[in-house]
Amino acid sequence: MASFEEIEKEQIELAKKVVKQDSFSELELIGGIDVGFDKDKIFCSIVVCNYEDMKIVEEQSLNKDCKIRYIPGFRAQREIGIMIDTFKKLKQKPNVLLINASGTLHPRKCGLASHLGIMLDQPVIGVTKNLLCGKNKDSYIILDNNVVGRAISIKEKAKPLFVSIGHNVSLDKGVEIVKNCMIINHNLPEPLHLAHILVKKNMRK
Repeated sequence: MASFEEIEKEQIELAKKVVKQDSFSELELIGGIDVGFDKDKIFCSIVVCNYEDMKIVEEQSLNKDCKIRYIPGFRAQREIGIMIDTFKKLKQKPNVLLINASGTLHPRKCGLASHLGIMLDQPVIGVTKNLLCGKNKDSYIILDNNVVGRAISIKEKAKPLFVSIGHNVSLDKGVEIVKNCMIINHNLPEPLHLAHILVKKNMRK
């Protein structure tokens, strides 16, 4: 594995490639991708839904050996390989992919959501429950005097979700898409919720 200094340099260089505008003209299919870990195994699942009604159109899963430990801010080094391989199995690629990870809302402006989007040349939106960095000012997440994400609250008194640009999506559009994917009794957008359930199901097998 590369040194932390080499990985940080790679993230800084990749951050320059992040496209912060919408690169898609239609949105018919929305995907969610999630991973889970059990001992030395990593599990990944993707669920693709119709954007209009959130009905599932395709599911794909994969598991592999994994002995790389979790290091905050460096998730891509452990997770991106299996995510790319699982995505390639899809017969119906989503117009936009949601991932439980940060994108530009990252110390070096290139978290897993951005890294994955760049590697796949795919519109990706980062969605997290925890704030990795920056400060929340009136629902805008500020880091180094730049807006790097948004905090959105779906239910009254519920903890906010933090939305950030992954790649090929604007922040405003990302927030709009995440809100449209929310179902009132869930605390994640539906495609991510379904991907999380599928990962847990595969881990139990």
